[in-house]
Amino acid sequence: MKNLTFLLMGLALVMSCGQDPLAEGDAAYQRGDYARAVKFYQEAQQKNPRAVQVKEKLALAYCRLGQMYYQKRRVWRAFEANVEKGVGLLPEQPSPETLQELSRVYLALARAFKETPPENLHQKQRFFEKTLRYLEKARELDPNNGEVEQALNDFMNANFEEMLQKGQRYFELGTQDPANYLVAEYYLSHALKFRPQDARAADYLKRCRQEALVVPDMDLTVPLAITNHAHKKGLDAFYVVAINNTAEPVSIHPAGFALALADGQVLQPLLDHPFAHPFPESSVAPGKSAEGVVVFRIPGRASATRLEYRSNGDVLGYKNLP
Repeated sequence: MKNLTFLLMGLALVMSCGQDPLAEGDAAYQRGDYARAVKFYQEAQQKNPRAVQVKEKLALAYCRLGQMYYQKRRVWRAFEANVEKGVGLLPEQPSPETLQELSRVYLALARAFKETPPENLHQKQRFFEKTLRYLEKARELDPNNGEVEQALNDFMNANFEEMLQKGQRYFELGTQDPANYLVAEYYLSHALKFRPQDARAADYLKRCRQEALVVPDMDLTVPLAITNHAHKKGLDAFYVVAINNTAEPVSIHPAGFALALADGQVLQPLLDHPFAHPFPESSVAPGKSAEGVVVFRIPGRASATRLEYRSNGDVLGYKNLP
């Protein structure tokens, strides 16, 4: 009877030792069994919901689970969805080790989109943008990752000429249809981003943005057009047309405009200024527009890069400046 008691106590001790979900999750993660790692980390989180370490491990397990789905089945949607789910679980300030691991995940995700054959031209553009976005995210998370830096440089070098040539072609087509200036701007902005010192890309982009000022981008919620620009007594005035591109009335207020500068500053408009035809506070019906003058005081040698219209912190419309 005594021996049986000791045996039962020993078994209980062994079972209790094997019931540490965090340790079990770590073991599963190390052997690449990410589905079980997720299960154990979830159990650990239930026991200690505030544990930062558990949140980070669960997040990375979801990311690697998505990567495993892609490696086995080439399902990029599952890869991306699991990364998004994992990132959503991260604490506000992840550890440096977690950021480095996440950088490697984003590099793998970028490569997944780079190597997946697109089904159509629209998807080809989406895959291009996702590849670039995730490479840049990988570099942001770990600037010292040489593999990421090399992959990003290779991607930019491989795509520069195509972006420049497409931008030049659509710029020339702008005389037939001004909407082509917006397409040209898309390609030329990427070309200049890929080679910031390239004079051809810089010149074409400047000319393109000058022509595109009067062309509203109808993919935006509140497309903008700038039909005139004047400088007077230290003030810059823009005559702006703002279009309601939704199915419901939109309230457009002059205070919602903002001017982004090259140094990162964002200026608010002057609501009291000497210019005629100030932009009115308007309730704009669907498909209709409001227009008027929006004025900013731009500091000394500062350079303005973009005029925006914002509402509740969201940018609803913008126009890049030459």
